Amino acid sequence: MRSILLLLPVLLSACELKPIADPVTDSVEIADDTPTVADADDGTAADVEAVGCAFACLPSQTCVGTECVAKACTADPECNDSGNTDEAPSYCFHGFCAGYQCAKDVDCAAPQKCNTLTFKCYTPATCCTYDAMCVDTDGCTNDTCDKPSGQCKHTLAAGCCKVDGDCGGGSACVVASCKAGQCDWTSKVNCCQKSADCSDGNACTTDTCTGGTCGHAAVAGCCINAGQCDDGEAGSVDLCAANQCIHQWNGVASVCTVDGDCAGNSCLAGKCVVGKCGYTPKAGANCCTTDDQCVVDKSCQVDACAAHTCTHTAVSGAGTHLWWHFNTSMDNWIADMAHPTAYFHKTTLLYVNGGGALRFGIPDQVNFETGNANKGSALSPAFTVPKSPSQLKGWIYLDVEPGTAVHLAGIDLVSGGTTTPLWSKLKDLSGSTTGQTWKPFSVDLSPWAGKSAQVKVWFDQVKYDTSNKAKMGFVLDELEVVGPCP
Repeated sequence: MRSILLLLPVLLSACELKPIADPVTDSVEIADDTPTVADADDGTAADVEAVGCAFACLPSQTCVGTECVAKACTADPECNDSGNTDEAPSYCFHGFCAGYQCAKDVDCAAPQKCNTLTFKCYTPATCCTYDAMCVDTDGCTNDTCDKPSGQCKHTLAAGCCKVDGDCGGGSACVVASCKAGQCDWTSKVNCCQKSADCSDGNACTTDTCTGGTCGHAAVAGCCINAGQCDDGEAGSVDLCAANQCIHQWNGVASVCTVDGDCAGNSCLAGKCVVGKCGYTPKAGANCCTTDDQCVVDKSCQVDACAAHTCTHTAVSGAGTHLWWHFNTSMDNWIADMAHPTAYFHKTTLLYVNGGGALRFGIPDQVNFETGNANKGSALSPAFTVPKSPSQLKGWIYLDVEPGTAVHLAGIDLVSGGTTTPLWSKLKDLSGSTTGQTWKPFSVDLSPWAGKSAQVKVWFDQVKYDTSNKAKMGFVLDELEVVGPCP
């Protein structure tokens, strides 16, 4: 083997081997694939016979096995001493202690190779004349030859990837991934990037995009049609105008051009909405939503709710003198408590109008069976019977066992210490029932015209019967005493 030291500067073309600097003399050398033992520092071969080696080693080398290798060192003086034969981080070169990098190519990071004369890693010169010479093993690069410089260039190919991260982070609505060396961008289903992507065409929702998900919050007070504007008040007319619910009543203005056209009244505050008056109820002692709320039970007058305000109109001819509604209480009727569980009471389970009625049974239960033969009654406040012709009328719901042996019921008039039957299950229903429905009744009070009287309602189970566990019992509502007015 043989190496050549060039002590004079040389000029290299772009495609020639790159020079490697001498670590001690700064001279330039070119290494071939089979470097040999260098000349001694003084230019003469060593006269020390190598042990086991084919020829004598230089003073800066030592014989290991059958080969001359660089002598390990830690300081320059050691390089004239042949006693150190172990490899070390430093080695002798031309009588000087130099840094050790490698003994063979695998000791160097690719694409570097090892110069076995200097024990240093170097990068071989690269040179190309056409693109095919530059093809590498990376499928994600465009490999080309830059002819003026003779150097290969490797640029990343568009859309090519090795891992998901090569394809970018995507977005809230796009998932970026690497599949078979190519970037894939998949859109998420029902995903949004801005609120405009979430428009549902509904004027009554606020459309928003949050974290890629659409939200549609309802706008308070907004409507699409009148069906969405029901305020639950029987006296109001519900409309939807310009996506706003408005409520109108008879007796006040319904069309307008300005808010002043919707003056309303003491119980209604008005506002003009696209040519229509909408009213909002105000609180007040004389304010209402139904006729029933206006009843004061004064003789010979009609109590009604108009435009959210109670009106009381005198009646001429026949009219109501008393009216028991049982909506909020028993209207001063007195019930006996013969049985502590089943008795006459104000119920909300069943009624004709207004939310309440008078019932015999167990409160809040569709039942009047307690394991005993129950009975009970309720007595109205005293009143003066109007002059003839006069009547007691109202509504009855009798849900009991049919027949004449059990479950009897009736309505009596008590006057002057005498009780007179006015209506009964046996006489008026032939022992039957109302068939689980409301039926009106009317009885003549003319024989008692001008006299003080009370109305008494009663129920008698007669005997306990276990077959009637889910019956409503005896229920009355809207009892009126009517007669000539005034």
